[in-house]
Amino acid sequence: MSFRLLSAGWIISSWMHAGEMALDHHVFWMPEGLVVEKVAGPPLVNRPIVADLDARGDLYVADSSGSNDKVAQQLEKRPHRIVRLRDQDGDGLYDSSVVFADGLMFPEGILCYQGAVYCAAPPQILRLEDINGDGQADRREVWMDGKTLTGCANDLHGPYLGPDGWIYWAKGAFARQQHTLFDGSTIDDSAAHLFRMLPDGTERDVVMSGGMDNPVEVTFDATGEVFFTTTFVSHPRSGKRDGLVHALYRGVYPKEHGVLDGLILTGPYLDAMTHLGPAAPSGLMTYQSNLLGEGFQGNLFSTQFNLRRIQRHQLIPKEGSYITKDEDFLVSSHHDFHPTDVLEDGDGSILVLDTGGWYKLCCPTSQLYKPDILGAIYRVRPEKPSSVTDPYGTQVDWDHLSLTRHIDLLIDERHRVREKAMQKLVRQGHPVLPKLLQRLQLDNVSSKLRQQIVWTLCRMHSTEALQALQSVLKSSEASLVCAALHAIGMHHDARASEAVMDCLRHADPKVRRLAAEALGRMKVSEAIEPLLESAPSMQIRALEHAVVQALVQLDADSETLVDVVTSSDKPQAKRIALLALSQLNDSEQVAALVGESLFAEASTLRDAALWISGFHPEWGETLAAVMRKKRSAMSSSQDPEGQSLLALLELCKPLVTHPSIQVLLGEWLEEDQEH
Repeated sequence: MSFRLLSAGWIISSWMHAGEMALDHHVFWMPEGLVVEKVAGPPLVNRPIVADLDARGDLYVADSSGSNDKVAQQLEKRPHRIVRLRDQDGDGLYDSSVVFADGLMFPEGILCYQGAVYCAAPPQILRLEDINGDGQADRREVWMDGKTLTGCANDLHGPYLGPDGWIYWAKGAFARQQHTLFDGSTIDDSAAHLFRMLPDGTERDVVMSGGMDNPVEVTFDATGEVFFTTTFVSHPRSGKRDGLVHALYRGVYPKEHGVLDGLILTGPYLDAMTHLGPAAPSGLMTYQSNLLGEGFQGNLFSTQFNLRRIQRHQLIPKEGSYITKDEDFLVSSHHDFHPTDVLEDGDGSILVLDTGGWYKLCCPTSQLYKPDILGAIYRVRPEKPSSVTDPYGTQVDWDHLSLTRHIDLLIDERHRVREKAMQKLVRQGHPVLPKLLQRLQLDNVSSKLRQQIVWTLCRMHSTEALQALQSVLKSSEASLVCAALHAIGMHHDARASEAVMDCLRHADPKVRRLAAEALGRMKVSEAIEPLLESAPSMQIRALEHAVVQALVQLDADSETLVDVVTSSDKPQAKRIALLALSQLNDSEQVAALVGESLFAEASTLRDAALWISGFHPEWGETLAAVMRKKRSAMSSSQDPEGQSLLALLELCKPLVTHPSIQVLLGEWLEEDQEH
C-alpha cells in the first residue's frame, strides 16, 4: 500500500500499481486495469442524488433542483424531480432524458420494481407508475407515510428490495413515529430504525433500532443478511463517527443518548461492523457480477460524500457476524466531487453518482453553497469493453421458454436476468412449483441454483412453497441453510419450528443465530426450552443477542428464567436468562436477583448484572440492601486489609447515580474513618 498526497491536502490510500486518469476537472485513482468514463451530465441530469435501473436498463435518477431552502419551504414548493435516462444506441452513454416525475419533495431513494418507481420523499414513500408508456408518471400514490419531517429531512431513505421480496427503508432523525408490526406489537419512539414491508403493505417489521442520526442505504448478501450505511453511529472520538453496519435482527446500536430509552436491550449496544470516521457515507451496494475480476462478487461498495471516494468492503465472516477488509476503489482529486450513490449496471460495470456542490443542508462539513457546481454520472469498467450481450434479457423470448430453461436463468451470469427470471417465476406461482421443488432436491444441482430457488419460494408466500423450505434445513451447506432460515423466519412459519430448533445445534454460528431469530418470530412457546438449552453455545455477542431477543419475543415465563439463573451450572445460560428477564420483568424479585448476581463467581454473569443495574435507578434501595448484607457478612478478621470493601466500592462506581447507593457509600466511608 502506498500513499499519495492530493492537492487539497488529503492523504488517501492508493494501490502500488493503481490506475490514474484525468477526466473533466478530476484526477481519478482506481485499481489497475479499470477506466472511468462520464456517461451522463447536464443537461440530461444536473445534480443526481440517487438512482436505480429498471427491467430494460433505463436509469431513473433523482435530480435535485439545487435548493437548500428550509424543509418547510421545500415541502411547499416541491422543487425536485426524477428523470429517466436512456442509452438509445447501446454505446454505454446516456443520450436521452425525460422528466418522469416532478413536483417532488427532496428525493432520498429510488427503487424500480415490478413496473413501478418507489421514491422516498419525506415524509412519505411514493409509488409512481407510467401507465401509458410515454416515460412520465401518470399514477402517483403514497405507499408508506412516516408522518414526520424534521429540519434536516433525513426522516426517510429508500426504499430497497431484499432478496426475500420485502421492501426495506431507513428512518433517521429523531422525530417520534408510530408503527404497528406484523405480530400486533407497536413501535412508538424517536429512535432511528430500519423497517421492511411487503409491496402490498402487509408484514411490516422493524429490523434494527439505534441512536445514529442518519441511516441511509441498505443492501444484502446472498443469504439475506442486511447491511447499511449511517452517519454518527458513534459520538465523534478516536477517529470514529460514521459507519457501515451489519444489522442484526432487532439489534440496538449507538450512538448512546435519550432516544434509546425504553427500547428492548439484549445486552451492551451492538457495534458498527466498520468504522469510517467523518466520511458521510450514503450509497451502498452488493456487487453481483464477475466482470471486475476474481474476488469482487459479493463485495460491498460504499460512497463517502466527505472523503470523495468509493470504497470496496470485502466481507469476512466472524463470530456469527462479519468484519470487512476495506480499500479505496475510486477516488477523485476534485474537492467538489461528492459521490452519493453507487449501483451495478446490467453488464457488471459500476455507476457512480456525483451530486456536485449544491448540498449543505445540515451537513457540518459542506457549508459552502455551490449550486453552479453541477454533478455527473460516471461508469467504472475494465479497459477492455464488456462482452456481455443483452444484459437485461430484453431479447429473451420469455413467453416461450421451457420451464427448465427459465429456472436455469436463475443463475445466469447476468444479474439483472437472474432477478427478472425470479420475478416471472413468482408471478406464475403454483404451476411452476413442482418443477422448482424437483430441481431443489436433485443431487447434481449447484448450491447457487438451490439458493435462488429458496428465494423464489420465499417470494411466493404459499403454503406449499414454504413447506418445501424445511427440507433445505438439512443441507450440509451452511449458506443454503442460512437463506432458508431467513425465508422461514420472515414468514414466521410455525410448522417448521422443530426443524429450526434442530439448527440451534448447528456447527456454524451464523446458522445458530438465524435459527434463534426465526424462532422468535414464530411465537412458538415450545422453543423457549431449546433456546435456553442452546445458551452455553451462544457466548458470542451476536448469538447471545439473537437468543435473548427471541426469548423476549416469545414472552418467556419469568419463573422459568429465574430457575435458570438460580439453578443452572452454565454461566452463559444464567447470563442469557438474566438479560431476558430484565427486559420482561422489573419487579423487586428481579432486582434482588440482579443484586445477588453482582457477586456471582462467573464474570460474565457479574458483568450482565452490573449492566442491567445501570438502567434501573429505581432499584437502588434493593441493590443497596443486598450490598449491606454482603458487607455485614465480612468481619474485620476476614478482611483485615479492607480488600473486600475496596472491591465493593469498585462495584458501586457504575451505580453511583442511585440515591440509595450514594447513602450506602457514605455509610461505608464513615465506617472506614472510624476504623
